[in-house]
Amino acid sequence: MKTLQLTIIAILTSLNFFGQISKDTIVNGLKFNYKKYYDNGKLMELGNFNSKGRKTGQWIFYYDSGNIKEKGSFENDKKNGEWFSYDPNGDEATNGDYKKDLKVGEWWYHKHEIVWYKKGKIIKKGSGCKDCPPF
Repeated sequence: MKTLQLTIIAILTSLNFFGQISKDTIVNGLKFNYKKYYDNGKLMELGNFNSKGRKTGQWIFYYDSGNIKEKGSFENDKKNGEWFSYDPNGDEATNGDYKKDLKVGEWWYHKHEIVWYKKGKIIKKGSGCKDCPPF
């Protein structure tokens, strides 16, 4: 029992040091219960932990400027589903899917380079234009 109490105290102390469990914060209709800040007071990350302390659901990571760096979903601490990353100016840098922390399917890099992944390994590369108007 004493070990359990010490473990709980250690977890709560580390959460206070590295981030904070807070009242729900809503961003673009999504609810978050965890926030972490840079030393300059700007938000570093928003997300949720499940009852086992693992990242789950939507997460958003920020540059210290306040611009979004990366956003997507976790399932049991592993990236799953569609993810987006952005350069420091806020322009989309990459977009693609993860499955259990591995890149899968079609990934776009700077909206012009396409890379296809299978189980985290590149299987094909190409070029194109994401979001270009049709001819």
